Amino acid sequence: MSTTHRPLVIAHRGASADEPENTASAFRVAAEQGADWVELDVRLAADGSLIVNHD
Repeated sequence: MSTTHRPLVIAHRGASADEPENTASAFRVAAEQGADWVELDVRLAADGSLIVNHD
């Protein structure tokens, strides 16, 4: 028996070709386009808040 698996799709910084990278709209569009995961970098700012910023 042969099983075919579709590749796992990971959107680096969201759908950055269509929306500004690392934004909620880029993550939403990536999901709409079929991404299974979104890869992003989260940093702790000096004030203690979390920010998304590519290193």
